[in-house]
Amino acid sequence: MQDDDKHLVVQLSVLKQSHDDAHDKLTLSTVVHIHNTLGRVYMAFVGPAHKIIAPAVLRRAPQAVATSLRQSRP
Repeated sequence: MQDDDKHLVVQLSVLKQSHDDAHDKLTLSTVVHIHNTLGRVYMAFVGPAHKIIAPAVLRRAPQAVATSLRQSRP
């Protein structure tokens, strides 16, 4: 996935690997291409926070998905 603007381009890659019938592995990768000074200023603030917030969100993701699946079942 990709989001472009005149200041930067953000790319997200998702890789799903099946290990067995019960377990899959997801790998997420992000890349930011900075185009100008405003993009650098933006990333100066967002970059450090992203390094803390993104792993925390991903650690909680399996439980959030399981909860969502339980709630969607009739």
